[in-house]
Amino acid sequence: MTIRDHGSIPISPWVGAMLAINAKYSAAGGPTGFLGAESGGISSCPDSIGFYRHYAGGSIYWTPRTGAHEVHGDIRGLWASMGWERSLLGYPTTDETGTPDGVGRYNHFQGGSIYWTPATGAHEVHGEIRNHWASMGWEQGLLGYPTTDETGTPDGVGRYNHFRGGSIYWTPATGAHEVHGEILKKWASLGWEKSFLGYPITDEVSTCDGLRRLSFFQSGSITWSPRMGAQARATPKWDPTIRGCFNDEDIHHMLYGSEQGPVPSPIDLADYAAVRDNAAAILDRVCRSENDPLLMPPLPRVPWSPDLVDLFQEWLVGGMPA
Repeated sequence: MTIRDHGSIPISPWVGAMLAINAKYSAAGGPTGFLGAESGGISSCPDSIGFYRHYAGGSIYWTPRTGAHEVHGDIRGLWASMGWERSLLGYPTTDETGTPDGVGRYNHFQGGSIYWTPATGAHEVHGEIRNHWASMGWEQGLLGYPTTDETGTPDGVGRYNHFRGGSIYWTPATGAHEVHGEILKKWASLGWEKSFLGYPITDEVSTCDGLRRLSFFQSGSITWSPRMGAQARATPKWDPTIRGCFNDEDIHHMLYGSEQGPVPSPIDLADYAAVRDNAAAILDRVCRSENDPLLMPPLPRVPWSPDLVDLFQEWLVGGMPA
């Protein structure tokens, strides 16, 4: 096998690796830089794809696809403990780089990332949990830096990472969703995913009136407000004396918005039927409602799938007569 460099001159992978690794080493300061002196020659990786050279202060790895990248310090230590390039992370695709906030460091890899700060140490994030964390703004989002590696849940079904500001949980059935703040504390106090609530099926969102925060779970919800704190509820079965899972004011606001005058009491069954029949529009209103600035900064909008609309509909008026 050959690769081409310097015009049309074919060169071997080993020569290509040597040129790239030596160039990267020189750019990092050579023997007087942070990598220090060479501690061995350029070697082929066990998978016969890449090449590497170790140094006193780190390593440089190269493949034809990823190019040459250095890894050092605690990030290198974690990557090594996971199995180097044979781990789920694969080869590095960046050098170690400082985060925009000036606090942390990271390397991206083919299969994920490792983030480090002095306070949290080095932790890996990958897969759908990493994708969701990235969509929320990486370490600059409300979750902050990871404080654990991705870990399996005790029931063997889910996966999670804890972060400084919350957690992301994932299962094949529910996808990846964040939980944070007082809602996270309440869920944890009940037993996490082993509780009657199960796994989260949405991120935390604002209720329609903007005064409360809400996360849906497989078998219920947790709602938080400054006045009432965090309250967990199981998915309700219809009972006219309880009037489902929301009170009359909730239902009125969901249907008509909070600006539509006084709330009739009691709300009749026709309004509950309207909730059932307009679940998608209600979800959209919840998604797009303004967050109370006294509670927390605005959160990303939640993409409501048809399946989630069905879940929300069932959650609102489960068991209600047609």
